[in-house]
Amino acid sequence: MTTRRTTLDSARTSTRAVPTFRCRLAAAFTLGIASLVALPTISLAQLQTLPAEVIGSQAQLGTDQKSQVKTFVESAFKGLSGDAKALREARTTLLAPLLETQVGLSFRTEYSQALTPGLAELAKTGGTKGVNAIVILGEVATSSSLEVIEGLLESTDAGTRFAAASAIGASLDQVRTRTPVLQESRLTGGTLAKLAGRLKAENDQIVLDALTRAMIAAGRVNQPGYESLREKALDTLAVSLTERLIGENSLGNQDLTALQSMLRALVAIRDELLVEERNRGNGGTRMKGATLEHLAIFAGESLALSARLIKDPAIAPAIATAEADEGVSALKARTLIGQISGTAQASVYLIGPLLERGPVGQSSVNLGSLPSQAKNESDARFLTAISELVGPGGTLSKDPYAIKRAFKLPG
Repeated sequence: MTTRRTTLDSARTSTRAVPTFRCRLAAAFTLGIASLVALPTISLAQLQTLPAEVIGSQAQLGTDQKSQVKTFVESAFKGLSGDAKALREARTTLLAPLLETQVGLSFRTEYSQALTPGLAELAKTGGTKGVNAIVILGEVATSSSLEVIEGLLESTDAGTRFAAASAIGASLDQVRTRTPVLQESRLTGGTLAKLAGRLKAENDQIVLDALTRAMIAAGRVNQPGYESLREKALDTLAVSLTERLIGENSLGNQDLTALQSMLRALVAIRDELLVEERNRGNGGTRMKGATLEHLAIFAGESLALSARLIKDPAIAPAIATAEADEGVSALKARTLIGQISGTAQASVYLIGPLLERGPVGQSSVNLGSLPSQAKNESDARFLTAISELVGPGGTLSKDPYAIKRAFKLPG
């Protein structure tokens, strides 16, 4: 028990919680579009906006109220085709009602009907205007706006795909934090499949990270009536990323970004497993055994990849301990590998009891701390401990996991 708690505590501190998509959009600087998608910081009280009773209305909007919405949209929309200042003001104005605490179903539906068709056309133009249109579509969060965004995931432009993935995350944050219009069946039956398909095919690491964040956002929706979305999102994320991990053997130019994205997914899954552990104690809903097995396989493949990467000559202990820049980079990679393996190890130990098929054997080795030591003997212990978890006859091959899978370990 002491070993398990030590491992879990270490993994809990391996990375910070992922912020919501409105904060994450600032990270778009990596694609040169930070100024396009950064959302407003001024007070909504300073903005021209619609009356609170219109925005928050749960009842069907009357003719006069619908007219107010239409006039508001038409007036602000013109600025989206203007110069940089006009565009920024128009985007801020159109987003303002959607960022209110109370956004009624009737208002959101009416607002979407007035706004989405024009934004859909603007989004096709690409560049500054297109990205801003995608940002607004993400906050609209209706089936029609989401359909437009999902189509843009297949754009040949990486900046557009990044904006689309981030916008899907924003829509899911709207579902989680406000009264949602989007139905769970729409998200589980369409959006998750779109994200999964792109996750498997995406070759831009920054876009891959945005897709991962969007899937995590789906896994964090805890609204009543959306219970299946959380589990299916985590399951789909694990299966999609597992397929990407199998063939990886070494670090490349962009692989640190890919590893950070992988760690983000592992942390989100570990955190939801902790919620699941708590739910079991409270008699709450339970994940299906098949989902837990997929999560265990993802953790196992993450451990196997960590073992393969630690053998990469580019991050050998002698290089990682050097004072040159390459030593700093190698040590960063090793630290990241440690965080990945430690979080994956914690997930394995959380999943075991949830499967309810027997006792869980646990290692006394905390994987998270070994790679950053950059010593040959530490690497040897690291590889041995991973082999004991995922190698032939290892922990994952036995009850309660009983996973019939050959994880690829270094020779």
